[in-house]
Amino acid sequence: MKKAELIDRYIRELTKYMTYDNAKRAEKDVRELIAEELSEDYSYEELEKVLLKFGSPYNLASKYESKSNILISGKNYTIYIKLLKTLSLNMVLATVIYFLINKSKFSILNTLNIFKTEMVSIFFCVTLSLWIAEEVKSKKIMGKLIKSFEIEDLYIVKPKINKPMAVPLVLSSIFIFLLMIEELLKGDEGALKTVQGIFFLLVLRDSNKLSEDGYGRYVTFLSIACDILSLVLMYFLYEQIYKVIYIKIFLYVIIFFIIFDLWFAIIQIVRIYKNGKNKA
Repeated sequence: MKKAELIDRYIRELTKYMTYDNAKRAEKDVRELIAEELSEDYSYEELEKVLLKFGSPYNLASKYESKSNILISGKNYTIYIKLLKTLSLNMVLATVIYFLINKSKFSILNTLNIFKTEMVSIFFCVTLSLWIAEEVKSKKIMGKLIKSFEIEDLYIVKPKINKPMAVPLVLSSIFIFLLMIEELLKGDEGALKTVQGIFFLLVLRDSNKLSEDGYGRYVTFLSIACDILSLVLMYFLYEQIYKVIYIKIFLYVIIFFIIFDLWFAIIQIVRIYKNGKNKA
């Protein structure tokens, strides 16, 4: 391993849960401190001693963390705000699309009911999902802090992970909101709850991906569980036999994105398994 890679690994652990601005500032500080502590032609041993002197990257990260957000903090708070904004825009877009498809079903009263129901769904699902991500983050950090930091921790070989993609959630959420509108206008409470359940599972899946910044074991298995449960709920929804063609199209698009994400998560499982065999 090159010396630069060892520094990069330390910085990655340091900035994993930070906001973008704090992460850039922390990286700049660490690189400047290393430059101050070491000569230009430093050895591996000297670098290791300096990193040990800095201590656990998670302990150092706490100095950059804002305490203003109690429930959801750091990078998770940034994700939280962005998801609320993005999903709210998608909700408005879905309402406009549905209005263009079927104007006759709309009135001022049911339009207000649609916005109220979907906004509550967005707020509840995003808040609960990011709170879970925050709890996972806290437990991981606590586990790292309890264990004394050793330089060997930075040498642990981990499977190469892909960056998380929020595209499936962003696109499929439009069609989920279209289904919500359909069920609200039909007055089918059971089907509406099923659609909201699917929406929560997909938000939970992708918010945790973004929080962890990749496909580790936790994120990968969570993704598979959420995708399988979503497909099961989609099956029960499809069993109602929608007769309207555009509703069937909404369902097929959502199923496509769920299967795509499931396939991607299974690839990560294979990588983790192969990495485990190589280490053995």
